Amino acid sequence: MKKTTKILAVILAMITLMSSFSIISGAINSKSSAKELLDYYEDCIIKTSAKEDVVMAKNVYKYKGTPDYSSLKGKDLEETKKNNEEWEINTGKWETSEYNFYYSCDSRGLDFGGRSEFVDAFSIKRAIRAHELKFKSVKYSKADNGDVTLKFVYTYSDEWLVGKATMTYTVKINKNGYLKSHVINDVYSYEEYSIEENPYKVKVERVDECKFTYNKVDVKSIELSENKVKLGKDDEYSITAIVKPDNATFKDVYVESADCEVADGFVDENGEIVIYTMGPGKTTIDICAYSGNVVETIEVEVKYNLFEHIAYVFENLIWEIQDFFWSLIYGYDEEIVY
Repeated sequence: MKKTTKILAVILAMITLMSSFSIISGAINSKSSAKELLDYYEDCIIKTSAKEDVVMAKNVYKYKGTPDYSSLKGKDLEETKKNNEEWEINTGKWETSEYNFYYSCDSRGLDFGGRSEFVDAFSIKRAIRAHELKFKSVKYSKADNGDVTLKFVYTYSDEWLVGKATMTYTVKINKNGYLKSHVINDVYSYEEYSIEENPYKVKVERVDECKFTYNKVDVKSIELSENKVKLGKDDEYSITAIVKPDNATFKDVYVESADCEVADGFVDENGEIVIYTMGPGKTTIDICAYSGNVVETIEVEVKYNLFEHIAYVFENLIWEIQDFFWSLIYGYDEEIVY
């Protein structure tokens, strides 16, 4: 009897654990309330997506401002159009940019995001509070593969907007409760002024899309083409990093300098590590993987000739004197950390 009781207790515990971690999509449907659907989404980003060691959000941001010139006439209309086209302002064409954002619960505490940042960035509840969004509608749909799509529509207003703005969140969640994509569609109008200070309206459409990849294969090693470099004043130098294994989920790396006043670096669009010098001295630059706690170090020595060194010291002395006088005038303490 005791043995049977123990088996039942274990089974019950397993069922409880599974239900608490993985939100079964069958628990919600098209008849669920807006609150239930929103709670389901928020639970997904907290309980599943945010538990990954590393999450990458591939962000595509699109912006378009379309002017309504119907209220303008004559030279004012012509000059305003010409000015907008010259400065590429409100041309009615989509402007697009792409970025990758990484979120990690890395034990080293390195500065490339974290669990809380991930949850905050994609929390609709947080956006509702921050922007005072007013609920309008929600739609639920479920695909044959188990993916759930939720479409939340809100309105908001601001003193500089013309009428109400509409903000739509479309989120896709897989059958295991993992966030696949998060899209914001924002549509609003505001009042702009022409060359002759006459008002006209501009309609803005904004699409902010993130698609998510979760870490599956950690980085095991980083091979650098060089581990020691000697550079001069205002030098730039490129180093190649080979990340292993080839099937690592995230093969991008990032750069951290021990002393940015000597040298710093960045990863260029081709994946090359570019080191650039700032001043004389020695420092180290870490090349870090986003997963696997893998770090390789480059030793950097920056040498100035005598005249360059004198000029460097003199320039820094001028900056220190200037800072001193600014502190006397405005009374700030340079020891204050903001």
